[in-house]
Amino acid sequence: MKLGGHETFYLRPGWLTKGIFHLVEGNSGRFAEPDVADSLGVGRNMSKAIGWWLYATGLVERNYPKHMLELSELGKVIHQFDPYMTRLGTWWLVHATAMTKRLDLSLRWFFLHDRPYRFNRPNLINELKYYLEQSKVKKSASLKTIQREVALVLNSYSVDIPKPIRDPEDNLGSPLQRLNLIHHSVVTNHYERNRPDTIPPESLGICLSNLGDIDQSENTDHKSAHSDCLTILKTASLIGQNYESTLELAEFGQQNLGRDKMEVLFLSGERLVQVEQLSPADWANLYYERLGLYISGGDS
Repeated sequence: MKLGGHETFYLRPGWLTKGIFHLVEGNSGRFAEPDVADSLGVGRNMSKAIGWWLYATGLVERNYPKHMLELSELGKVIHQFDPYMTRLGTWWLVHATAMTKRLDLSLRWFFLHDRPYRFNRPNLINELKYYLEQSKVKKSASLKTIQREVALVLNSYSVDIPKPIRDPEDNLGSPLQRLNLIHHSVVTNHYERNRPDTIPPESLGICLSNLGDIDQSENTDHKSAHSDCLTILKTASLIGQNYESTLELAEFGQQNLGRDKMEVLFLSGERLVQVEQLSPADWANLYYERLGLYISGGDS
């Protein structure tokens, strides 16, 4: 698991949009360089953090020969249809992509299906420490590094309950809190995983396309991901659902996207899900098309 890189900065409002526009305008993708920080109007460490979050959420790709970040196909789709990322569904697409990136960043670990439903910060720190020790990484992480990693995800995702009264001008909360995935009890100082509503089925498609087994049968015209019970359970955890609510979301996707994109199957007495093997960018296109934004090219 790769730790750090975010300079301990949780995601701030406007950061991803700022980074996307920076790259669209043809500026350098070396976010660690001082001139990029100056262009973004932030400090150098914050600029590096913006680059990390762009990469963690799949909005950019790394050009290894040049060691630069370039806008990904998903980033291009979001720039076209929701450049200021005002839609909640856009954040679900970004979250689902972050949860299924091939690079083993720490974000996904916090949402795994074997994580506890209710926890406190010290428990989470100890569990991550134990996980890293069992992973047999070449260089062990310091306790301070692990504490910072836990603070990063909690500050990014957790919502205080009851919600504090804040100045309307205070926009320091992370936009990922809009997903309502983790609740923090101000009274008991405990955290609980929450089951949010209004999840677009396209975010489910992103998860299942990446986590499901790929069927390369020659009898089909396209590759499909056949999701068994374990895959559905893992996906449910990543998007804050249980097994049944995930199947309900898949049925909604079947009705609104068509069986060729997503279908709930009955096999050997079990309900399973089949999705077309699409990239996050393709699922994002389907989302904006379903909203009626695809033809017009934007939100009117």
